[in-house]
Amino acid sequence: KTAAESGHNDWHAFAVLMGCMLTRTPVGVIFVTYIPLYWERVFQQSAETGNLVLVFYSLFGVASNLLGGECGDHSGFRRVARATAMLTLPCVALFPFVSDPWLAGALLVPIAVGIFAPYSSLVVLGQRYLSRNVGFASGMTLGVAISVGGMFAPVLGWVADLWGGLAPAMPLLTPLAFISMIFAWLLKEPE
Repeated sequence: KTAAESGHNDWHAFAVLMGCMLTRTPVGVIFVTYIPLYWERVFQQSAETGNLVLVFYSLFGVASNLLGGECGDHSGFRRVARATAMLTLPCVALFPFVSDPWLAGALLVPIAVGIFAPYSSLVVLGQRYLSRNVGFASGMTLGVAISVGGMFAPVLGWVADLWGGLAPAMPLLTPLAFISMIFAWLLKEPE
């Protein structure tokens, strides 16, 4: 038998994982999409400054992704998912209420860690939950989750247009981060 034939699919655990992914990826996509505009419109900074902040955020994201994979290998994938969800929630909740661009920039560091560090752990959990269908699991955890996250960006933009700017709309990310944290705590250890 191949590894796929001898494996077991745990669809319930995978559904919980997808709940975690589908509520956390919009937060990451929206930050990547709106950081430059946020710095221009909310903090009255130049476009160049907004772009530099996005580069800063992205660099921390890449480093966090690498570090998160290493931590998942050594400490456990669920532990990484749970810890980063707990880190993300208060930072995302606080971000819209910060009026200083330097403090907001500093807050982007833990947000980047919280968003990017668990990616590889979540993908591996998906592959272990669906050990008979690892290709499907990978496509769902990466492709579909990112695509759904991308669908939230125009929704937040539309709400920002209706509500008078990005700052009033950004608190909408807090419930997503909260739901993602709940799903992260419901993740089970793969068999």
